[in-house]
Amino acid sequence: PGFVAQCLIDIKKEQDEVKEALGSEYTDYNLIMATTFGMPINSSYIRDQLQKVIDREGLPDVVFHSLRHTSVTYKLNEQKEEENKITIPEGVGPELLMKVLGNPEMAALLTSLAKTMKV
Repeated sequence: PGFVAQCLIDIKKEQDEVKEALGSEYTDYNLIMATTFGMPINSSYIRDQLQKVIDREGLPDVVFHSLRHTSVTYKLNEQKEEENKITIPEGVGPELLMKVLGNPEMAALLTSLAKTMKV
């Protein structure tokens, strides 16, 4: 969605400003989300921040790993129906879905698709 793209643009702009200010103190790993000095963010920090949002908003608990599958479900739910034929949105092919899911075996991908599409 557009708001996500805008968030990523804003994050990149902030990173570039910090990178310029820190100079050689910044280690550029070309990450979307990084610490102030460019290092990878610890996964436990991300899980903790997600849990704070879940608690604050009164949402049901979620396993962080399941968000990959949620993103695939979201993409597939943007499908179009043409003459009773379910199609995956343009640009969202099996290769992309496999990358999003961490390159699972084709059988695992098809199982995920079947659950999502209620086949």
